[in-house]
Amino acid sequence: MNDENFNKYKEKIVYNFNKYKKHIFAGILSLSLIGNLSAYPYVKNSKNELQVVNTKIEQYKEKVSLSDSYKQQLDKLKATNAGLNDKTNKLEKEKLNLQESNKKLQESNKKLEETNKGLTDSINKIKQESNNRNTSTTNTTNSAKKQGHIVYITATGGKYHGAGCRYLSRSCYEIDISEAKAQGYTSCSRCSP
Repeated sequence: MNDENFNKYKEKIVYNFNKYKKHIFAGILSLSLIGNLSAYPYVKNSKNELQVVNTKIEQYKEKVSLSDSYKQQLDKLKATNAGLNDKTNKLEKEKLNLQESNKKLQESNKKLEETNKGLTDSINKIKQESNNRNTSTTNTTNSAKKQGHIVYITATGGKYHGAGCRYLSRSCYEIDISEAKAQGYTSCSRCSP
């Protein structure tokens, strides 16, 4: 009987449902419209909030895009800066090398100037001695011609020689025997002038 009661009860529900079907749908439809109408301000506010959120999302996307762009520019600038630092380091090394070379050149130049001064002084001294000897020779020759006895001395020797002495070199000059003795020259042992 249970099944029978259940079937009767089921038929009754189906009959009542079919009988009031239009009213049930109308009620559900009315409730949903009322619910939608009452929710409309919330939906409208939600749409506005959604638009605000979407706007903020777009702004964030733009900022992220700009951030990426700035990051790329920053990376390029870092690479350029690194390249410039390398060039600066190379130029600094080259500058130090050039300064060292310049210092060495200045030292060499100073040594050359000192050597040049020494050579110039030596040349001037030799010229002065030569002028003195030429003057002395001229005076000696003139006085020897007046006195009559002439001997010959060399630039490197310590003896005076007669005109035909075999030890006499080509670089000799005339001097009076008394002047030769006064200058400290002694007589040659071979020619004995």
